[in-house]
Amino acid sequence: MAKVAFIGLGNMGIGMASRVLAAGHRLGLYNRTASRADSLVGQGAHHYTTPREACEGADTVISMVANDSASRMVWMGPNGILAAGLAPGAFGIECSTLSHDWAMEPAAQAKCNELRYIDAPVTGLPDAAAAGELTLLVGADPHDL
Repeated sequence: MAKVAFIGLGNMGIGMASRVLAAGHRLGLYNRTASRADSLVGQGAHHYTTPREACEGADTVISMVANDSASRMVWMGPNGILAAGLAPGAFGIECSTLSHDWAMEPAAQAKCNELRYIDAPVTGLPDAAAAGELTLLVGADPHDL
């Protein structure tokens, strides 16, 4: 199975990450409040202290954070997703609801890093996330779809 990094374990992210783990993928996690990862760590996931550490060697990175500021923190900088040594051809999937202007920044930087980037904000509630019933509004380079 794939190595997946999930960044952001808020009300939506925790349910989404649990679905990734239930599908049998190796799951690395990052959340500012580490205790949010406890239930998933108990099921075999591993929590890291930075997004970069969680993403090392990942085939796919999924980000589900609160806003532009949180997204900027997890994607950019020396401890961000884009600083990690991702697997060749890895996917970066941004599921957070973000401003258009900000969403274009990690998309452009991901392309420079040879990361396939998908902007995929979701509709639904936490119960739908846990049940795997969210709707994703997907935007990406056609070759990445």
